[in-house]
Amino acid sequence: MKKYVNPCFTSGRIRRILFLTAVILVVFFRTGALPAADKTIHVIPVTGTVEPGMAAFIKRSVDEILAAEPDALIVFKLDSFGGRVDAALDIVETVSDIPHGQSISFVEKRAISAGALIALAGNVLVMKHNTLIGDCAPIIQTSEGQKEMGEKTQTVLRAQFRSLAKKNNYPEVLAESMVTKSMEVYQLVMDGETVYMDNVGFNDLTEEEKSRITQKKTVVAEGELLTMDDVEAHDLDFSKASVADLDQALAHLGYENYTLNVMIETWSERFVRFLQP
Repeated sequence: MKKYVNPCFTSGRIRRILFLTAVILVVFFRTGALPAADKTIHVIPVTGTVEPGMAAFIKRSVDEILAAEPDALIVFKLDSFGGRVDAALDIVETVSDIPHGQSISFVEKRAISAGALIALAGNVLVMKHNTLIGDCAPIIQTSEGQKEMGEKTQTVLRAQFRSLAKKNNYPEVLAESMVTKSMEVYQLVMDGETVYMDNVGFNDLTEEEKSRITQKKTVVAEGELLTMDDVEAHDLDFSKASVADLDQALAHLGYENYTLNVMIETWSERFVRFLQP
């Protein structure tokens, strides 16, 4: 026996289902049951060579964001081998002017040389898996090849690294060792606490103070510059976590239900960067 379906019954049933669905959606939207993003997080890419065009883009982006939203959270997404010291110092000044607690440095691939300096300007550092930070020897290109800049420039950079470390609660002596080859840095367990100390500070300890040290490990050897992968940066109290991506970084820091606003260079900013040597 064949079974027949009443087309009127079927269409009527469909109409009732559609009607109920529409009512449910209206209720959800009116009551807020469908969650909306409660925060916008702004992302500024720090990508490529550090030079004046990058500094201008970052300054313009930060100014626009804070003018519209004074309590905005800004993420600096880093992938840079470094570049010009003067441009890096300009960027550090821009990042440092952001109110405390509103800047995050996220190392997407690498933050080397001037990129490391910029990374430490953020209040919080988080690194993606298999990324690098460090090695901030100031280099100048000469007719004889690359050479390190003189003590005058290195002194300024050392002071800047110490200042940023103190401001953002990174280990000061380790931060300075990113730019100072003459430093040898030890990780000490002293009175049950882990501390970092350079060879000068260690040699100045009294015998009584040295007797309270239960563990000593060389972290940075003399003649080297500190460079860390994401795991080492976490172990040495720089990075808050090693993560798979930016969303995981923000989740680790306690941010949920947000939208990302990625700042983009204007055509004129791109053109200026293209002209940079």
